[in-house]
Order: sequence, then C-alpha cells, then structure tokens
Amino acid sequence: MKDTLFLIYNDLIKEKTKKERLVLMLSLSVFLPYVFTAIALIIACVFAFLDKDFAKGFLEKSEGKLVLMFFLLNAITPFLFKNYLGALCFLGILIMLVLALYIRDIMTQKLYDAVYKVLCFGSFLASFVAVFQKIIGLTNNEGRVASVCFNANYYGTLIEIMVILIIYRIFYQKKDIILSVCALILNAMGLILCNCQSAFIGIAFGLWLLLLFTKKYKAFFSLTAVLILAVCFIDKLTFILPRILGFAENLKRRAGIWTASLKEIKNNFVLGRGMLGYLQYYKEYSAPSAPHCHNLVLDLLSSFGIVGTLPFVAFVIKAISKFKNSAYKSVFVCVFLALMLHSLVDVTLMWLQTGLLTVLLLSLCNIKKGEIKNA
Repeated sequence: MKDTLFLIYNDLIKEKTKKERLVLMLSLSVFLPYVFTAIALIIACVFAFLDKDFAKGFLEKSEGKLVLMFFLLNAITPFLFKNYLGALCFLGILIMLVLALYIRDIMTQKLYDAVYKVLCFGSFLASFVAVFQKIIGLTNNEGRVASVCFNANYYGTLIEIMVILIIYRIFYQKKDIILSVCALILNAMGLILCNCQSAFIGIAFGLWLLLLFTKKYKAFFSLTAVLILAVCFIDKLTFILPRILGFAENLKRRAGIWTASLKEIKNNFVLGRGMLGYLQYYKEYSAPSAPHCHNLVLDLLSSFGIVGTLPFVAFVIKAISKFKNSAYKSVFVCVFLALMLHSLVDVTLMWLQTGLLTVLLLSLCNIKKGEIKNA
C-alpha cells in the first residue's frame, strides 16, 4: 500500500513543476463540490497573471484580445439590469477563458497523462458521493442525484465528457486500462443514478462520431444498428431511462422557455441582459421557471446579445483551430459536438465544473503528434 501511494505521489506531484501542480489542482477540483472549484479557479487565475511571461503576452495572442473584447462588451450589462448574480457568473466564465490560454501553454502529453488519472480518481469520489446520496435519499423530486454538482444535469455532463475520454483511452491509446475500466463502470453507475437523458444521448452521439472519424467502420455500423434498435424499442428501456416516457412533456415545458427567451432576445438583441437573465424575465412572459434558457444558443444571445456573443464564439473557433495533432482534435470535436447536441435542450456547459473540464480538454491542442507517440 505504501509503495502504491509513493508511486502515485511521485507520478502526480513530486516530479511536477509548480505550474503543472496548479493544473492538477484544477483537475482535482472538477469533481469536488463546486465551491472548491470556484476557489481553485480564482487561485489559478491569480497565479496566471502573476506569471510575468503570460501576463505580458496575454494581449499579444489573438484569443487574448477576444477575451478582452468579451469582457468590455459584457461587463456593464448585468449591472444595468441589477443582475448581480449574472455578473458573478460572467466573472467565472471570464476566468475560465483566461485559464484556457494559460493551461494550453503548460499542457504536455506527460502532464495530460497525470491529469487523466486525477480526473478518473476524482470521478470515483463523485460516484461514491452519488451512491451515498441515493442511499440516504438526498435526491430531487424525481429521485435523481447531483453528486458534487449543483444539479443532476451538470453531473451528467461531467460523466458525458469523461466516458468519451475513457473509451478513447482504452481502445485507442491502450493506456491505464485497469484504471479506465474502473472509471467507466463507476461513471456508468453515476449516470444511471443522476438519470440525465441528454447525457445518454450525447455519449451515444459522441462515440458514434468517434468511430466514424477514426474510420472504425465495422464498429460504427454495429453501433448504428444498436442505436436504431434502441429508438425502436425505447419504451423497453425504462429500467435505464425511467424518465424517457416523460420526454414529450419535458420538451413541451422547454418549448415554453424557448418562446419566452426568443421574445426577450428580440427586445434586447444587441447586448442581452447578463447571465441568468432568464430568472428575471420569465414572469414577464408567463413562462416556466428555470435558471437559464435550456438552449445554449438562446442562452448566449439572451445573456450577451449578438454583439457580446460574437467574441465568445470567435474565441472557441480560434482555440479549436490551434490543435496540433489530428488524434486529439478528433476526440475534442467528438466531445464538443456531443455537448452541442446536449445543449439543444440544456445549458450545462456554462458552469464551473463542466466548463473547467472542457477547458482542460481544449488544452490538448498544444500537444504535438510526436509527443503522443513518445509518451
């Protein structure tokens, strides 16, 4: 046991630089209660700007200029509508954009190997918390657990990303097999307990794309057949997806949210009214209560308007274009498109833990193809 702990300490901590340890701290915070994630983000952002090289070169990067533009266009809007909680959330998103650039400069294949292990161990903790919550009845009115997250859908999104990464690790990189299989089992258990329907669909879509992009055509057509059968016999899958039969009712509720969001966007099309603005205006349109617009595009436009949304979208596109190897670019695109499908009916990406995990994945863009082969 002591030898095992020493190896873990040596691999994950002792041999790492201060910057790398900072990235590992952030990785661990993904699967801690979100208060700790917020603290870790603030600490990391302070360290980033204390790094003279990063601070000096921040605005020399095109993405740095986009972050500054995003800040200038959206900083005042929440205060105009007395949307102080939205202003706080905006600060969180801003910090994550800054860290996306900082972590990208630090990330190497060797560091990602350590990050992956930390994420797996963290997901173990989240799974155990989910089981404990289910046992003691700490669930919502539908019997769903949220584990370390604010709600079950955020936890489902974390699992959605992790499962695709784990599958890639097992079948493509063929590394950390035992750890990955354990993580896959525990995350699958967590997914069933949080019962996030959109995450199930996102995982299936992400893996389907991964097989297509990597030209695993036999597996691709096999999975296609399985998914077609699942759709045909969807009413038989209630033992895994007990909420699936209520999908039409949930969609009807979301339609009411989308209608109100579109009306509000029409009224504040240029600059929006800040994040979580839906909480302020849904009563004006006699719409269902919700913290956000349950659609990422509508939520961005509602929060930042067309002017404020453009630099954010440009940042994401620019960051994806920086990938230096096709392997990790394929993985990221699969995860990203799976999340975009999920985001048609929910807004789980604009959150501390899910956003940070996406940022960590985006940082893989700096790893060159040669590093992967030599790792």
